[in-house]
Amino acid sequence: MLREWDLREAMADAVDDLAAEAIALALLEASAEAIDAWPDVESTNALNLAVCAGALYSAVAIRLHQLFETGGYDLGIFGQYAKALAQGHAPTSPYRAKGTDLTQAGPNLFSDHFSPILGVLGPVDRLVPHVEVLLLVQAALTAWSVYVVTRCATKRLGSRSGTAIGAAYALSWGIQQLIGFDFHEVAFALPFISLAIAAYLDGRFRAAAIWAALLLLVKEDMGLTVFVFGVLIGRRDPRTARVLCVLGPLVMVVALSISTSRVGGFSALLAQPYAIFIKLLFPPVKLLTVSMLLLPTAFLMLRSPIALLVVPTLLWRFTADTPSYWGLGFHYSAVLMPIIFLAMVDSLTTPPQRWLAGRRLPQLAMGFAIATCALFPINTLAKPSFWHTPAYARDAQQAVNHIPKNALVAASGDLAPHLVDKATVYPLVTIDAINTLHLSWLAIDTGDPAIATPTGRLLMHQIGDSGFREIFSKGGFVVLVRPQAEESP
Repeated sequence: MLREWDLREAMADAVDDLAAEAIALALLEASAEAIDAWPDVESTNALNLAVCAGALYSAVAIRLHQLFETGGYDLGIFGQYAKALAQGHAPTSPYRAKGTDLTQAGPNLFSDHFSPILGVLGPVDRLVPHVEVLLLVQAALTAWSVYVVTRCATKRLGSRSGTAIGAAYALSWGIQQLIGFDFHEVAFALPFISLAIAAYLDGRFRAAAIWAALLLLVKEDMGLTVFVFGVLIGRRDPRTARVLCVLGPLVMVVALSISTSRVGGFSALLAQPYAIFIKLLFPPVKLLTVSMLLLPTAFLMLRSPIALLVVPTLLWRFTADTPSYWGLGFHYSAVLMPIIFLAMVDSLTTPPQRWLAGRRLPQLAMGFAIATCALFPINTLAKPSFWHTPAYARDAQQAVNHIPKNALVAASGDLAPHLVDKATVYPLVTIDAINTLHLSWLAIDTGDPAIATPTGRLLMHQIGDSGFREIFSKGGFVVLVRPQAEESP
């Protein structure tokens, strides 16, 4: 076991060194490009739109957090990840402490998913130790991708059409779902894949390869996307393409070998591999997802080879056992949005469709994005109730305020991210876990659906028999403490 951990540490150090070199090269490339291009109309329009989009994303994300619409999964977990790094520790998460990982520190998340890029969160948290900063980082990364997509589009299609496509991307349903869902490492993939495709369209294949390679630092499943990107480059720059085609699968295999998530969630496919084509089409929610990827570009994205980049992500999502991967929910489609809109840009500059570029299609794409806003998170900005703090949010904040600094607390999901800045937060699972971890504080939302289950009701009954004393109860939020913890200084 020790040798396995030493191997993981050695591989992690090697990856960090390679990552630092790749990021340095990419930043040098980006800086040189920015100096050459600035100022110009494309950059100015793109920057203005990106700033507006970033402000919009930040407003939605921060307000959802203030309304207790964020959760332990994932904002609380990533908050603990960042704080552990800021303190010079391994990236652990007490909120994941359960089952075989039932320890005070919680599991090491490096072996959960391969996301070395999250190492940048440590210095960020050290400078500003507040979980809300993660939401702003995600908004900034997404806004960066808006800048890249808009500049690429305006450079090829002109100011009017390019800005329309940039706005359509900024308001696209996949991006909105990411902004409305806590924080996730996929946010780092958005600028990387946007910059890679933009460089590819410019014919700068070495730069494209560097940006594409950075995707390998985001998550283990990006290896196949990097491989497909290498195939695209192969026609123009075979040498660079070979590097990506080897590097992508290689890093993915290595990452999966040290990841505890290896083949979890694909049991049905592994049991019946011959049924893969059926799994790709059914249930029908998968067809809905594909339709929502094609409709924003009026199917025109299919004319571009760039569209092939959506295949790896859809392949693993549609063959997985988890229903939440198949549909429009959560953050899973965000990484596909730069692909479909830049594929549309490529299609509009490829004969015989070039005549559409200055006419209706970019405006129709923007119209579609605006129309679908009614179904996705940004529409909440227009609702007066969104800016009114309801009683449940005030009651929840009072419950949070009752938890002292440095407490060991088990908390419901909606309270957890509000506690990670001042306490060590664990999941509210079983009384055995609470006792094993010697937790003295409990912060419970009795309106949590998990509490209404037989397991939840049993837990509440056991808590009542375990010596905890209620010190706060309002609006369904309850705070309990062990008497000895309350008496300690």
